[in-house]
Amino acid sequence: MSLPKPVAFTRHARERMADPGRGPVSEEEVLAVLANPGVSYVGVDGKQNVLGEINNKRLRICYTEEADCFFVITVINRR
Repeated sequence: MSLPKPVAFTRHARERMADPGRGPVSEEEVLAVLANPGVSYVGVDGKQNVLGEINNKRLRICYTEEADCFFVITVINRR
């Protein structure tokens, strides 16, 4: 399943995706979880959150949906 809009990443999200202490997360893995999350909810700050598993990684992705894109704020590999 593909997403209906392009996805943009903050610098913080990219840094978290590259965190060697938790294992790298690829852009493709993030897109796959966004397209097919196991759980989705709105955080207390109003931002969207999704949880999903892919390639033995348990990801939490925090994002906002803008008019022209999904804006990924952070990606956490919960292992």
